Amino acid sequence: MAAHRRADAGAKAILSISAHWFVPATGVTIGTAPKTIHDFGGFPPELYEVQYPAPGDPELARRVRKMLAPLPVALDDSWGLDHGTGPCFGMSIRRLIFRSCS
Repeated sequence: MAAHRRADAGAKAILSISAHWFVPATGVTIGTAPKTIHDFGGFPPELYEVQYPAPGDPELARRVRKMLAPLPVALDDSWGLDHGTGPCFGMSIRRLIFRSCS
């Protein structure tokens, strides 16, 4: 467990990549407080109330854009984080990467 905590301390960000949206371009969320996107239907109201208030990192978004060059990548602050990135899926992934994550 101690080794996992040490790895945890060095992480500055988790980059989540989603092919979930059907859009004609590649984009990177650049907002500092991206909203949670609930693009599903027919579920109990409680699921639509779940929020994932993860901070965005505009500088990291710009670095990702630069790394993907020459692919054209839009910097987007109008979208947000997919519901699959948040508490249900995202927490599971973080627990796999950083076992001390709660």
